[in-house]
Amino acid sequence: MAKPKDVLSETSKKEYARIIKAIETNGYKDDDIESLTAYFEKQKYSIASKRVNINACMNKHKLDVPYYEQLKKWMLELRDELYKSKEDQIITEKEEKKHMGWNDILEIAVPAINNEKYSLEDRILIALYTQLDPVRNDYTHLKLYKEEPEIKTGTYFIINDAIKEVVINNHKTAKKHGAIRQHLPERLSEMIVMWFKDETEMFPIAENAMSLRIRRLFNKVFGKPLTICSLRHSRITFMYKNDTRPREAKRLADNMGHTPATAQTYRFFPE
Repeated sequence: MAKPKDVLSETSKKEYARIIKAIETNGYKDDDIESLTAYFEKQKYSIASKRVNINACMNKHKLDVPYYEQLKKWMLELRDELYKSKEDQIITEKEEKKHMGWNDILEIAVPAINNEKYSLEDRILIALYTQLDPVRNDYTHLKLYKEEPEIKTGTYFIINDAIKEVVINNHKTAKKHGAIRQHLPERLSEMIVMWFKDETEMFPIAENAMSLRIRRLFNKVFGKPLTICSLRHSRITFMYKNDTRPREAKRLADNMGHTPATAQTYRFFPE
């Protein structure tokens, strides 16, 4: 694992500071492996959450080489454990509590989007995460344009007679994959235009605040503590429900002398 970069983004700095503060506030030490282990057990953190916390500690203690190396070794062990769990794709007890089938989500989402007992903002948020393929917590500080803006940054809507899109420029994998662009359904476009009649920016909040807002909103509407992550899991599970598990797909690819990605290109689909 590469050593933490000397220059962090402002978002990363704030997130790392929040993590370190949470460890200390709960009475644990960020410079002691046993203390961190006890903290993770108390919080019942997933493997992914542990890795995020350890990354923050690695950044803080990057000049303490012996301790940094301990944390690095721990990260590698957790990475292997995470890969194994992803290959098996078995839902955990914690994930089960936050999981709902995609068809069940849509069955509740569609009437909720048209139910005026919920605010227009809430209805738009439900639509963004159920009528489009759910992204991460990228729907903050949204702008509306009639044409593609000259400066392409942040997240914005483009809505005119010919184009109805949401564009996400600064997402997690933007460097590798470029901007995410998704077509907006007609009803969602109408709601967005209606909202922007009196406002200039939608959801002017931090990403962490957006995650919390979604959890509260979806728990209220769907009766289950759905998160952005659980919505993404549900959509992907529905899309690939009949596919082979990664471990079995890898075994087949290995036996045929392929990578799993190359093996996928050998598939035929009925016309």
